[in-house]
Parts: sequence; structure tokens; C-alpha cells
Amino acid sequence: MELIFLNVCSELLLLYCKHHHLINIRFRDDSMRYSKKKKKRKRKMPMWKSDRMLVEIAVAATILFAFLATRMKQCSVRINFLFIIIVSSSLYLHSLRLGVNLSNLPVLFYKRIFDGTDQRYYLLSFYVICVLATLIFCIIVNHLSHSSTVHRKFFHFTVSLICITGIQYDFEFIWLSAWLTLCIFVIIEVFRSKSVPPWSKYLNDWLLIFIDKQDSPKLILTPIYLMAGIFLPLFLSPIANNGM
Repeated sequence: MELIFLNVCSELLLLYCKHHHLINIRFRDDSMRYSKKKKKRKRKMPMWKSDRMLVEIAVAATILFAFLATRMKQCSVRINFLFIIIVSSSLYLHSLRLGVNLSNLPVLFYKRIFDGTDQRYYLLSFYVICVLATLIFCIIVNHLSHSSTVHRKFFHFTVSLICITGIQYDFEFIWLSAWLTLCIFVIIEVFRSKSVPPWSKYLNDWLLIFIDKQDSPKLILTPIYLMAGIFLPLFLSPIANNGM
């Protein structure tokens, strides 16, 4: 009887251990699956959300840079260091908001620009053609040593082409590009108007020839007004939560 009782107890103990072990395995599998799903959910941030976060940081950084640069009257060289500090801080803040390492941002920006689709490559090729045409036109006008209203309208034409094709084929990308380009134009004018070396000399050579009676050599706002005016419908219609 004792042997039978011991055998029964051992069998029950084995069954209990096996059952408990299976429960632990299932619990671990479920927890691992849940953690993997949670990680995947964290990684998959909507494109419109990351674009909006980048634009918010870029606009705030541009306003801060323009405000602080205009207050620096003694040494304009320090504006270069101010620019580096603000850009570095903005990139670090953007990486924190995205939840990625700072070293991974170049890869994310590259994938945002080159998404692997034929439509994006065709669109970028068209943009490159427009930019090259604008640069060649600037070189020609610089050799002429004077500009007219017809010359200035060429910029309206190329920017309008970029805006129309972007709205037609890739609204999200042109929305992001328009905001960042406007910030770049503001930064360029700050460098030029504050005579920040070595940029101011080259910027004056390229921009002063296109000014008219509406602008002064101290402050050229026409390119900024042009960008803001053409892309104003995009700025007033930001990307919503559904990605449109």
C-alpha cells in the first residue's frame, strides 16, 4: 500500500510540475509577444506626426535664432556658434520626441526623402531641375550686372511649379519641405543682414542684384514673402490626424 501511495503521489507531483511548467512557458510566450507588439507600436509613429514635430521644432528654433541674432551687436562671428548650438539642440530634442538615438536621425531623414517609390524619385528629379535652372539663371543675371521685373518673375515661376506638383503628387512631403524652406530663407537673411562672415559676402553677391524699390540692402524680405505667399494654402491646411 505504501508503494502504491508513493507512486500515486509521484505521478501527481510530475503532472503538477509539467502543468506548472507549461503555464510558465505560455505566460512567458504571451508576455514576450505582448512586449514585441508594444515595441512595434512604439516604433510605428505616423508620418504626419513626426513631420509635424519636426516643423514645430524647426519653426521655434528659427524664431529663437532670429531673435537672439538680432540682439548680438558686438561680434557677428558669434552668430555662427549660436546657429550651431541651436541646430544641435533642436536635433537632440527631435530625437528625444521621436524616441530614437541622435545618431539614427540621418537615416530617418534619408528614408523620409527617398522612400523608394518611383513617384518620389520623379518628383525629386523635377525639383533638382528647377533648382539648377534657378542657379543658372542667377549666374546669368549676375554677369549682366542688373535685373528687371521679368528676371524676378522667373523665381515665381519655378517656385509655383514646385508647389503645384507637390500638392498634386505628394502633399505631405511638400508640406514639410515648404516649412523647412521658409525657415532656411529666414536664417539666410539673418546671416546676410547681420554681415556674418564668411556667408554675408556670397549672399550679398547673389541677392543684392535682385532687389527693387520694395527692399533695402539692409533687409531683403521679398524671397520670404514669396515663399509665404505661394505656400500659404499649405500652411493654413496642416496635415490632420488621418494623414491628409
